[in-house]
Amino acid sequence: MARRELARRLARATALVVEEGHAEVAFIKHLRGLYTGGHAGFAVTVHNARGFGAGHVIEQTIRQSRLLAYDHRVALFDTDAGWTEAVQARARRNRIVVVPSTPCLEAWLLDVVERAGERDTLGHKAEFERRFGCIANDPRALAHFPREVLDESRLRVATLDLLLTSMGVRPAPR
Repeated sequence: MARRELARRLARATALVVEEGHAEVAFIKHLRGLYTGGHAGFAVTVHNARGFGAGHVIEQTIRQSRLLAYDHRVALFDTDAGWTEAVQARARRNRIVVVPSTPCLEAWLLDVVERAGERDTLGHKAEFERRFGCIANDPRALAHFPREVLDESRLRVATLDLLLTSMGVRPAPR
């Protein structure tokens, strides 16, 4: 009987990304599909903390990371609620990469297409809806963020770069 050759498996690094809401989950899944398919980057697990502010997202990240050993833990949330010094310290102690959306996700998504300005959270959400014809958690919004646009804007939008780097996506060579 011939010896079977064992299949070699490459171990992929793993990342847990915990988001505050449905819009963030949709966007992370969009990024995961664009950048980490075909064994590129990390194996990314997405978890929705379902709101309640930054402190709750950090707590959910800690709880989820206790279930499985992830190489990287990432928390994505809006800084307009609960982003205190105590929450920041807790994230640092637990080695969580914090990707803050200041003041909200829509603000830096507008920056990706060079349309952001100085507004409050409601102003950014209204501008996003006006610009794209839908709210951020609508799947139609993702069509405005193809890989080419994201790659180009990664150099300008620090939040996008931090998020992609945390997911194991290296910048494109120049």
